Amino acid sequence: LPQIAAGQPLPCVTVSGLPASISGFWGLFEIRLQAGMHQKTQLLRIPMVRRGYVSVFLSEEGKLFLPTARHIWDALQTAEAQMQTTLGQNESITAHENLQIAAEQAGQELFDALQQAHLASVSREEERGIVSFASRRKAIERVGLPEVRQFRLSRCDADESAWRHELQSARQVVPEIRPLLMLRIIKGGAQ
Repeated sequence: LPQIAAGQPLPCVTVSGLPASISGFWGLFEIRLQAGMHQKTQLLRIPMVRRGYVSVFLSEEGKLFLPTARHIWDALQTAEAQMQTTLGQNESITAHENLQIAAEQAGQELFDALQQAHLASVSREEERGIVSFASRRKAIERVGLPEVRQFRLSRCDADESAWRHELQSARQVVPEIRPLLMLRIIKGGAQ
């Protein structure tokens, strides 16, 4: 999905199946964790991008309601949404900023979970690599002429050094939040 930009006119919609009391601003955001930004990793067997999605709903009074946001998201997937009009640029900018702030607060827990999963994955990769390089060294030391063994050991050391560098890079994560969809939910066509 393309990213929503600040100032882009937000659609005002009515959604069949929603209670008439629901009106305000709704947004769907992608929370991303990007790791290993410096180079393309080839030695690691872990995902370098993790993502999750969070929806937020701000009432007309500016209060955040996460259960209502999830209910609206479910309704948008099954019910019919009808666009009535669009917000002006200034109102859209304000709505974008408010939804962005709400999504950052609501998405913090999701980002923390993504980060924990990533760090656990990095730890498992580190354990796997340590065992792998130890086994490789053991195999190298058993077979071959001394010069060949020395060459293979130096190649193994270089590979391990590159692997450790990629592993260290994978520990550095960059958070990103992207607005995917923003709407103004209006009651039965009232603006």
